[in-house]
Amino acid sequence: MTKERVATVTAAIGAGLLFATAGFHLSGYSSVVSQTATDLRPLMAAVWVAVGASLIISALLAIAATPLFTVRRRALLAIAALTPISIAAVQIGYLGFLLPTAILLLDAALLLAAGELGRPYQPRPAAV
Repeated sequence: MTKERVATVTAAIGAGLLFATAGFHLSGYSSVVSQTATDLRPLMAAVWVAVGASLIISALLAIAATPLFTVRRRALLAIAALTPISIAAVQIGYLGFLLPTAILLLDAALLLAAGELGRPYQPRPAAV
């Protein structure tokens, strides 16, 4: 398997893992919101859904970068990796290191690795 193919497969796995993480995250909505203090429930509900939506958007960014190696592929994968990294940072800061934190960090690592693996194959931008 060539380095280019490994990069494509890694990006696809990262996108799939982001979708799975979003589903796992959103499936915990009712249990998390019900455990939240009554006055904070509306805020927690909104934040919980926003985080799930941002994970889905990151997965879509990763999918957009998967089929072809373009100059923007590495940047798109890095942008997609920022979402799980930021969510993991908030989790570590407020809740400590949990299993979902490890999954988020794995998501980010796979996406960043896919961007780096595809780097030598990216064409140079055309001179204008």
